[in-house]
Amino acid sequence: MSVEKLLDKVYLIDTHGLGFEKCIGAYLIKDEKTALIDVGHASSINNLLAGVKAAGADPSRIDYIILTHIHLDHSGAVGKLTRISKKSLVKAHPRAVKHLIDPSRLISSVREVYGAKAERFGEILPVDGDRVEEVADEEEIKLGSLTLRLYLTPGHAPHHISVQLIEGKALFCGDALSMKIPSFKHDIPQTPPPSYIHEQAIQSIKRFMDLEIEVVLRPHYGSMRIYPRFFDDQIALLNWWRKFVYELVAEKSETSFESVLKSYLEKVGEEGAPPFIEENLRVSFDGMVKYLKRVGLI
Repeated sequence: MSVEKLLDKVYLIDTHGLGFEKCIGAYLIKDEKTALIDVGHASSINNLLAGVKAAGADPSRIDYIILTHIHLDHSGAVGKLTRISKKSLVKAHPRAVKHLIDPSRLISSVREVYGAKAERFGEILPVDGDRVEEVADEEEIKLGSLTLRLYLTPGHAPHHISVQLIEGKALFCGDALSMKIPSFKHDIPQTPPPSYIHEQAIQSIKRFMDLEIEVVLRPHYGSMRIYPRFFDDQIALLNWWRKFVYELVAEKSETSFESVLKSYLEKVGEEGAPPFIEENLRVSFDGMVKYLKRVGLI
């Protein structure tokens, strides 16, 4: 576990999820009220709790738990955390709420995607219905001197939201933007199964263009000050990935991930990729293939 202060009252907690360093983060905002944006895997909750304490907050007194979406690297610990922080209000996309209250379908979907590897994610506990509240598009949460504005930003998943920190001109983007971890120099598109929708993902990024944003804070991983055409480049990356996967599958009949990974590394000029990147490329490939099949392109 490590904690880094990024902005005034904003801390990045490295959850060391699945044993990976600087790959899966949660963000703590410590004002008159406290908010956690994403909570990591259930299996890494002790690292999350230690990080909250190290940042000077009480894990039993978190006011808001805001989930950008309910993939388990973002939401897995929420059931356990609400048993520790007994007055926390969980804020989530309207389509996520029922899966937090009854995670059985979510657990089944995760096992379908990850197989036996799903055991690494830890035990997923339900959240009491009176502890969960739907996010309304563009609603605001006042923490004291800081204001959060929440947006429905589907695409990566139908239950995805993003969070703007108004005073810091910052965006907690969840997985609406690419993954960029310190140990690999390339941005990785995030297009997972079972419900990635390319057009929605593009539209969500276009929404960001209209916001007053200078810094993006990614769960995978960390903060960066953006440049003028940053969001255009994010859209271009998704379009490139879509074309890349389509050509491999439809034109070259490459369906094994090993051959896809080899082609990808050749394309970006790398000899290999860290395990976390390789695993996420596999998931993004699978999700893009499912999307292309769903819309009848392959």
